[in-house]
Amino acid sequence: MKIRDHIKNLFEFLLQSRRSGTTTLLKKIADVNNVWVLVPNFEMKQEFGKCGITLEELKEVRGYQTKPILLDNYTLLELTESTLQEFKTLDEYINHLSNLTKNIKNMINEFEQKHNTHF
Repeated sequence: MKIRDHIKNLFEFLLQSRRSGTTTLLKKIADVNNVWVLVPNFEMKQEFGKCGITLEELKEVRGYQTKPILLDNYTLLELTESTLQEFKTLDEYINHLSNLTKNIKNMINEFEQKHNTHF
């Protein structure tokens, strides 16, 4: 199975599992354990207090205390959605380049036929 299929399946599963209470459970776990909770944005970080760490903050992870990492479902949902969008963008770009290449080949063939030449 392609990685794209795995990402799509994970995205759909997470989308269907919204409102399952994962964030509430993670808050309870984080309150009594020394863990990081990886969240997608600053607003979600505020929900987890000192345990929350955003995706952007991962750039500056040096010096942070090493401790277990928990992922909120919304974080995974955001990551998978972004990944699927990137796949779509890349597909569109590849299709554009493929069409451009075909057009160039056709133009070369037409030129060769018109001028009775071959490159």
